[in-house]
Amino acid sequence: MGNGPPGKRLRLALEDATSIPPPVSGEPIATSAAAAVPYDVTEKGYLIYQPAPTEKSRLSEQIMKLWAQHPNLQGLDDATGEEMEVKGEDSTKIEPESGAEASTTETPAPEGALPGCPIALRSVGDMRQYLHEQLFHAHSEIGVALDVVNVLLAGLKPATSIVAPANDPLAVLNANKGGSNAAGGVPSPPIPLPANSISYTYTNQTKTEPPVLIYKTKLGLGAKCKQLKTASEILLARAEALESVIHEEHSFWEQALALRHKNWIIQTRRTESGQPHAGGSGRSSFYVLYGYRTVGSTYGDQGVADLLRIHQGTKATSSDDQAAQEKATEVRLRFDRRAARYLRVALVDTRTGAILGTSRDTPHHGSPAVSDLAHQHAQLLVAQRGLFDAELYQRLLREAKALRINDSLAEAHEVVSLPWPGRQLGDITGDETAQQQHWALTFELVKDDPGTDGAAPPPPPSDRELNRLGLIGNPNFTKVALDLALCRQYRFNRHRAVERNRLALRGQLRSEQINLS
Repeated sequence: MGNGPPGKRLRLALEDATSIPPPVSGEPIATSAAAAVPYDVTEKGYLIYQPAPTEKSRLSEQIMKLWAQHPNLQGLDDATGEEMEVKGEDSTKIEPESGAEASTTETPAPEGALPGCPIALRSVGDMRQYLHEQLFHAHSEIGVALDVVNVLLAGLKPATSIVAPANDPLAVLNANKGGSNAAGGVPSPPIPLPANSISYTYTNQTKTEPPVLIYKTKLGLGAKCKQLKTASEILLARAEALESVIHEEHSFWEQALALRHKNWIIQTRRTESGQPHAGGSGRSSFYVLYGYRTVGSTYGDQGVADLLRIHQGTKATSSDDQAAQEKATEVRLRFDRRAARYLRVALVDTRTGAILGTSRDTPHHGSPAVSDLAHQHAQLLVAQRGLFDAELYQRLLREAKALRINDSLAEAHEVVSLPWPGRQLGDITGDETAQQQHWALTFELVKDDPGTDGAAPPPPPSDRELNRLGLIGNPNFTKVALDLALCRQYRFNRHRAVERNRLALRGQLRSEQINLS
C-alpha cells in the first residue's frame, strides 16, 4: 500500500469577508481569499464576487422591508427604523444552520420587488401610487386648513371700545386670560399666531443686467410708439371719411329741403326685398314724384325724377371755405324723358290748310340732369305740365279712335282733328265768308320746340281773327277748357279716394267695437 499513489487532501479555511477589498476588473483573486457573497466562477477557477451595495440600493431595500412589514406604512416611528438597521447588521453574522432546519426552498421573487427582499413585499408601482395619493390628500388638507385660518383671521375684528393703557400690567394680564379690565370691560384682542406659522417659498430669480433692461424698455417703447402711430393714422382716415360724409349729407339734405319747401313730394324707392333702392351713384334712394298718380291718373308714365348725389371731389381745407363744402356734393334730377312735351291746339281750314289760330305754349327744353338748384323747380314744373298734356292728348286720341273721327292717323305724327262746320261758325260769328269755309280744331302733342326742325312757327292770330272767331273757336280757350275738365276729373278722383278711405276707417273702427263688446 505504500507504493500506491499519494492521497489528495482538501483544506478549507474560514476568513472574514468584510475585510477583503472588492474585486478589481481584470485582476484575478485567489480562491483562498473568498468574499462574503460570491455568485459566479470563471473558466479558470476565479471567483466573481457580488459588488458592495450602494447607499441608494440599501435605502430602497429598507423601504421595501418596511412596506412589507407595515401595510400602507402605518404604525412607523423612529424606533422602528433603528431596529431595522440593527437587524440588518446582525443578520449578516448569523451562520446558516446545517441540517433540515437550514434547508429552505427558494421561491422566485414577485415582479417589481428588489433583489434580496422578502416575498411578501408588494411591487414598487403600488407603493409609489399609494404615496402619491397620500401626498395629494395631505396637500388638499393643508390647503383647506389654510383657507379656514384665513377666514377666521378675516372674521376677527379689533375691539372698538377704549383700550387700556399698554403699561398697565393688570390690564395686560386680564387681556391675555380673556377677561376684562377695571376701566370698562374691554374685550381682549385676539391672540396672534406664532411667528412663521404661515409662510411661502420664495424663488430667487436671477437679476437682469441693466443693459438688457434698457434694451427691453427701448424695444417696448418703440413698439408702442409704432402701434400708436398706426392707430392714429387709421383713426384720422376714418375721421376724414366721416367728415366728408357729413358734408355730403348736409349739402344733399339742404337742397332736398329747398325742393320740399316748394311742395314737391320726396319719397324713397323700395325693392322687392324691402331694402331701399340705390339709384345713380349707389347711395341715393330718393325721388321726386311730380306725376298725378295720387289723384287717380292712369297714364303710363309714373312721373318720377331721381335725386342723384354727384360727388365733385372738392374737399374743404378750412371751416371758412363754405363754397368748397357746397361743391363737394351736388344734387341733380334725372328725368325719364329728355324732351319737353306740350299739347298744341290749332284752328285750321280743312280745304286750304291755312292755320287761323294756335295755342302759344312756351316749351322748356329739359336735360338728363340739371345741376342748378334755381332751375330745378322750373324743370319739375315743365315735366309736370308735359305729363299733364300727354295724358290729355292720350284721352283725346282714345276717344277719336273710338268714334272714328279720323279715318287715318299717321304713325309718326298723330294729329287729332275735330270737325267744325263753317255754317255753324258763320252763324255764331255772323260772317258770310266763314259760312263758305270748313274749319277743324287740331290737337297735336309736340315733343320738341317747333322752331328746331327748320320750319318757322305759325304766326299768332290777329285781333280781328280772334274777335271774329270768339271764344268757341279760340284754341287757347279750348286748351284751357280741356285742362279744367281733366283737373276736375282729378279732383273728383281725389275726393272719391278720400271718401273711400274714410268709409274704410269707419268700418274698421265699427268692427273693432263689435269685437270688444
